[in-house]
Amino acid sequence: MATRNTVVKVFDAPANLVQKSGAQVLQFAAFDVDRTGRAYISEINECFRSHNVEPKRFYVDSFANGIVTYTCFFDPTFQGEALEKLAQTLRYVSHFKHNPRKSGLVWELVLNNKITPEHAIFLITAAKFIFSFFPKETEEYLALADYFESDPSKKSELDTLFRDTMANAITYERIYDALTSNYELTLPMFDDFKKVATGLCKPFYNEELAAKVDDQVGSRFDAKILKTLLKLSAHLQMTNFFKAGTASAIAMRFDGEVLADRPRTLFSRIPYAVYLVVGRSFYGFHIRFTEIARGGIRLILSRNRQVYKKNCATLLEENYNLA
Repeated sequence: MATRNTVVKVFDAPANLVQKSGAQVLQFAAFDVDRTGRAYISEINECFRSHNVEPKRFYVDSFANGIVTYTCFFDPTFQGEALEKLAQTLRYVSHFKHNPRKSGLVWELVLNNKITPEHAIFLITAAKFIFSFFPKETEEYLALADYFESDPSKKSELDTLFRDTMANAITYERIYDALTSNYELTLPMFDDFKKVATGLCKPFYNEELAAKVDDQVGSRFDAKILKTLLKLSAHLQMTNFFKAGTASAIAMRFDGEVLADRPRTLFSRIPYAVYLVVGRSFYGFHIRFTEIARGGIRLILSRNRQVYKKNCATLLEENYNLA
């Protein structure tokens, strides 16, 4: 717990605490940063439900330093690979979110056993990727950008106006609606992501799946959202998503070509790499133009939901310009 926000451990149950030999104990510990008494009981129970298992005993203990532990005793018949799979799923518990009309829609799919908790975290992270890399430029903007290319002051005013209106180009509500309404199409996308992330294959854009999206999705806008998600596996270089242990944030590194199809008026140079970091209550980017780069962390606190929405709309562009 000294370096991680959650820890999952499996060990043999002490003989004096169980009636049957061979019983296993799964212990999950989380750090309650805000000391709000935050408990993950409902999320953990949904993981049990997803794996079709119930613990014989379930204890929750909280400590003054903010750590909360969840200790589960299982029947000796539930162990080995099945127990390890449950432990792997619990790694993602601290990343579960239930915002109405957003991540709550993804959670409904988990409750209905349509997707796994692991897949749910992928979709929640993917929503950040889509929101940031979805092509928001209109034909009118691109035409005006070309027209004012020789007039830096006018071009600057145009870019400022464009950034101020970007928040209306796409919303998280629309992204989550498209992902959950077409969740069957995200199943092979998650499989592709897993293959690339674990090194089973090189990054690739699934042309066959893109054609399937065009054929099966009635809304052109929803199809564009899903095809933006296909870019994630096409440019992914590395991620901690499937690494053993737990992480306080999901991190993904993409090659600079992820911005290749965006206008040079906004992104004048292709960067060396783009890092996306998504935590439970924050997300951001690290963009570098050389293999070795230095820099600090700039934290933007939004005073209300409206300001947060505006900050998110230009987060990638602002990170790029600062880099």
